[in-house]
Amino acid sequence: MARKKANDLPEWLESVVAKEEKAKRQANLAAQRRAAAENPVELMPVAERFVSVNGEGTHQGRLAAFVRFPGCNLRCAWCDTSWAQGTDAVTEWRTADELARWVRATNVACVTLTGGEPLLQPGLAELVEALLRIDVPDAGGAEEGPRHGSFPVPGLFVEVETNGSQPVRPLTALRERLAADGAPGVLGLTVDCKLPASGEADAMNADNYALLGPDDAVKFVIGGSEDLEAALEVMRAHDLADHCHVLLSPVFGAVEPAAIVDFMKEHRLAQAALQLQVHKIIWPGAERGV
Repeated sequence: MARKKANDLPEWLESVVAKEEKAKRQANLAAQRRAAAENPVELMPVAERFVSVNGEGTHQGRLAAFVRFPGCNLRCAWCDTSWAQGTDAVTEWRTADELARWVRATNVACVTLTGGEPLLQPGLAELVEALLRIDVPDAGGAEEGPRHGSFPVPGLFVEVETNGSQPVRPLTALRERLAADGAPGVLGLTVDCKLPASGEADAMNADNYALLGPDDAVKFVIGGSEDLEAALEVMRAHDLADHCHVLLSPVFGAVEPAAIVDFMKEHRLAQAALQLQVHKIIWPGAERGV
């Protein structure tokens, strides 16, 4: 039997300390909520923020600053961030300006706004605009070049990951307005299309697909052969590959990537891309901060 170290606390005292720390965190969040109610500036709930390699999307493999928002209107069967679905996932409240200044201080050229479901946040458009207006001429050491397929110069590439149920028109309209205004950043939307295995296929907003462009992607998370057939139907019905990226991502550990490759070859899906979740390969089992 392992002996307790001299500085170990008794179990009953550890329980007391843990309860006190939880109470302090709750009091701090309550104070921030009160400040939000009293302050006309929109405060946004944040579940976590960190810098890591982008595990998926059109900028997979590049460093990105992540801001994860809590709360989601869907309950996908294979969800890998279920811990962020509830209000208890909030760790801090920040203004759009505070989050934009933090992103700029990270010195990375990509930022990913994710969740939960970020489009449920009333302050999201304000944050996206603040990020797209950041001028970082030396972002990533990139040189002047085309915006599609490379870092935007001299601004950030701002990715919003959405579950596909919420209308993206407010963000695409914002993108058009800011581009006309000369904002240096580029907005890319990664829009999920939920398939039968998710249990949320009926919640999809198909009107979104026509609004997507070359900096955007539709991501199909594949949970089995039925999902592959369903994805093919959506791809063809909306001619997705003609105007945006198409990503086929297997449910990690549940579907063999080779099966998706075979399906791509069989149906000649030359413009679709197989995408594995790189962060899960690098940090297996990690749910936060990656």
